[in-house]
Amino acid sequence: RTFWLVVLLIGWLFADVLFADANFAFRDASHFYHPLLQAVRESWYRGEVPLWNPWENFGEPLAASPTALVFYPGSLLLLVPVPYDWAFKLFVVAHLVLAAWGAAWLARRYGKSESAATLAALAYAGSGQVLFQYCNPIYLIGAAWLPLAWAAIDRMVTTGSVRAAAALGLAMALIVLGGDPHLAYNAGLAALLLIWFKRK
Repeated sequence: RTFWLVVLLIGWLFADVLFADANFAFRDASHFYHPLLQAVRESWYRGEVPLWNPWENFGEPLAASPTALVFYPGSLLLLVPVPYDWAFKLFVVAHLVLAAWGAAWLARRYGKSESAATLAALAYAGSGQVLFQYCNPIYLIGAAWLPLAWAAIDRMVTTGSVRAAAALGLAMALIVLGGDPHLAYNAGLAALLLIWFKRK
């Protein structure tokens, strides 16, 4: 119930973007990701798989670029039938909300109170490291799925659950498809380290 306070706070932080005719403009948000993801959206809208980008470097692969998010399931938010600027805003803010929800869920999984889970959501999604990634969505995507990956790692290591291992694989796949393979690598490394320490 108190998680809605986190959602309201995120809405307040991005009020200029969500409730006015403005968009994310700092660093890579406007000059790189905004047009890149628009090209991907327009390609899907034409009924074509976005394989090639003719507007960069005299043409370059699009589907092969992790930053294009061509096969990332969360990119379906970019296909919502609203003007592209609004779809881009929704995509970015939704991943920030997902990061907050993941942190709250992880705290509850560790048996913490609802208030503590809300504080965890605020601390994680509101931290500079996560909040600032609105201007670099691939890292925000990684941060959004990281709490779920960590929960899967913890459960897999402590219980040996095959379902937890599958959940970890899914979380890591979403992070990779979301353009942040380095974080997936680090999550896998964390899992190996925890297994090693557990055996000691």
